[in-house]
Amino acid sequence: MKKIYFFIFLLFSAVQMSFSQNNLACDGERYIDDVFSDFTISTVTYGSNTTAFGLNQDLEMDIYEPVGDVHEQRPVIIFAFGGSFIFGDKSTMSYYCEQFAKKGYVAATIDYRLGFIGFGEEAVTGAVMRAVSDMKGAVRYFRQDAATDNTYKVHPDFILVGGYSAGAITATHVAYLDENDENIPSFTMDIINNNGGFAGNTGDADNLSYSSDVFAVYNLSGGLREKEWIDENETEPLVSYHGIDDGTVPYLNGLANNIAEIDGSGLLNPQASLVDLPNYLKSVDDGNHTTIHGPYLDPFYEDDLADFEFNSHIFLQNQMCPDFQITSTNELASIQQALDIYPNPSNNLMQFDFGKMESDYSVQVFDQLGRMVTHFEVNNENIFSLEKSKTGAGMFFVNVLFEDEKIAPLTRKIIFN
Repeated sequence: MKKIYFFIFLLFSAVQMSFSQNNLACDGERYIDDVFSDFTISTVTYGSNTTAFGLNQDLEMDIYEPVGDVHEQRPVIIFAFGGSFIFGDKSTMSYYCEQFAKKGYVAATIDYRLGFIGFGEEAVTGAVMRAVSDMKGAVRYFRQDAATDNTYKVHPDFILVGGYSAGAITATHVAYLDENDENIPSFTMDIINNNGGFAGNTGDADNLSYSSDVFAVYNLSGGLREKEWIDENETEPLVSYHGIDDGTVPYLNGLANNIAEIDGSGLLNPQASLVDLPNYLKSVDDGNHTTIHGPYLDPFYEDDLADFEFNSHIFLQNQMCPDFQITSTNELASIQQALDIYPNPSNNLMQFDFGKMESDYSVQVFDQLGRMVTHFEVNNENIFSLEKSKTGAGMFFVNVLFEDEKIAPLTRKIIFN
């Protein structure tokens, strides 16, 4: 049975805030609760571009708007579907569009160009960059509309992107891959340049004159080629939901679909914390990737999904409405736990020093392909020791999950010689 959540609203003396300074009509309910019971759906063509096979494709998106909303400036969230950049349809993200529209957003789900020629990382990267170009065209479509016809009454400073699986990978690259990033492979730069540069080339000249910057990312089982592309220059808060046992898009580092290397949510959110970028991660124990047996439609994970949806809406509201902060019953703001690992690299024994520790925790060790090598349950110990005999030699990723959910997960790289 789904958990039932209750808010405890703080009483403010001599202060009344019906609208925040950004004109998003923040009131502590909108963007969190279902303040609208119905929505409309319209379909538009937001651009066109050439597929991997040399054919022209018109690109459509379905736009969801709450019925009865009189507000003139609303955030919009743009979703992309999953399907390994090979198959899928915009209708599969309708659940999320409905959910957000009832909370006062404009929500859209886009089609984007699918397919790639050949096999391997370069072919997949080409598909990712085509999808990124298309999503950026959709971002500009709303910003262009806000500056001209204002059909959708969207606030141009609050355009969010998100998606599931391949769609989430698209969204993270839209937000965090830019000209300031280091370690972009040369073949990736060639692909980016062949697709119009970092802004992409989806849209007409007028569309391309607008910014494709986004406000935040809603990442469902996605990842980013390099976690370091989330750096101190980023301003886009990150929301993530990911199964720890995901075998398609690894929770930590590995090969997505056994083709292209990627850093999953278990590395992206700690990296965001490292550069002081606001973020919220819901990790699902034992959760896989698929919607049937994974953390989405399987009734076993119903409480996990409900918890994520509840807290993620509060998190996004708090980012959009800084003058009207709401704290959930789960204390959304995570405590950052200290961790010192020494010696690292090590020839035999490695110690994990947590300093002051007031929670039980689990230590999971993954190899570079994202496979779990070993796992430990630890009862509130300040010092944890890991022997080389438990892992073997090589480079590994350690993920620490705390029983106290207020403590943010930790991810570290270790090496045994």
